[in-house]
Amino acid sequence: EKLAKPDPRIFDLAASRFGHAPGEMLFIDDNRANIESAAALGWQVHSFTDATRLARDPRLARRL
Repeated sequence: EKLAKPDPRIFDLAASRFGHAPGEMLFIDDNRANIESAAALGWQVHSFTDATRLARDPRLARRL
């Protein structure tokens, strides 16, 4: 693809390939620049710091 995070085009490509609107997608990462890029495009985001906090994220629970 010759694209890498945090380039917004990678998130546009992913949304297109997965067939979902950005607001329906949850992006999880530990890099602030990547989180900010996805959030600016309307993605739901989770800034990963540890597994316990991630497991408590209600957006993740809805998907399981």
